[in-house]
Amino acid sequence: MPRSGAFIPLLLLFLLPGVSPYRYTGKAEVCDENMASVPAHNLVGEGIDITTLGRTGAYLVDTSLWRGPNGTCSLCRNPLQGGQLQRLPLAVVDWRVHSWCNRDLSSSVEESAVGVARAMGSDVNNDWKLELGLPDESPVLALGGSQSRLAGYAYQKELHDKYMFIRHEVSCVYYRLRLPQDPPLTPHFSRALSRLPPRYNSAAYRPFLATYGTHYISQAAVGGGACGS
Repeated sequence: MPRSGAFIPLLLLFLLPGVSPYRYTGKAEVCDENMASVPAHNLVGEGIDITTLGRTGAYLVDTSLWRGPNGTCSLCRNPLQGGQLQRLPLAVVDWRVHSWCNRDLSSSVEESAVGVARAMGSDVNNDWKLELGLPDESPVLALGGSQSRLAGYAYQKELHDKYMFIRHEVSCVYYRLRLPQDPPLTPHFSRALSRLPPRYNSAAYRPFLATYGTHYISQAAVGGGACGS
C-alpha cells in the first residue's frame, strides 16, 4: 500500500510570523545524550484518527534520532527558555519560535450536529479528502470529526430537541515545526506497513488503522488555547 495514499499528512499549521532561532551544527563533544531536545519535537509524527480527531499514541515517524555524521547534531538556541541550547532531531525541520496570542474571542454558530462535526473536522488544516474521489456535496464529508467528543455531545442533544451550538475559542502559539516530505519511519511502523496485503482486506487493515490512525501529524503550531461550546 503506498504510504502517500493511506497517510495524507496533516497540516496543523497557523500561518504566523515566526522567529528562526540561532541554529548551527554542534561538534560530537557538545552533542551528548543529556542535552534537551527542542520543545514539541515529539508532537509530530504521531498518528491520529480523522473521525475522532484523537491521537493514537503510536508514532509513524522516528523523532528520536538526532546524531548526524561523526556524532554531530543540529543545535538551536531557544529564547523562550533563557537562550538554552537544545538539540534538533533529524526528522524535524523549520523549528521556529513564536510569541503570539489571539486576544480576540473567535465564535461560530452551528445549527446541527453534522455542522458541529464539520467544524471539528475543519480544525485539520489539510485536505484529508484528497484521493478519496468524493463530490463536494457528499454527505461523507461530515466524516471528519464525526466521532469526536464534542460532535457526540451534539448528536445526543439533537435526539431530544432542536439546538443551536455556539463555539468560542482563544489561542496562543509559541513554537512551530514540521517534518520533511520523506521522514524516517519508526521500525515498528515500517514492519507493520510491510505486512499489509496490496489490496484492502478488513481483517488486516482495521487493526492497522486502529493502532496507527488514518493520518499522521506532519506540521504543528504549538501553544495553548481554550475552546468551549
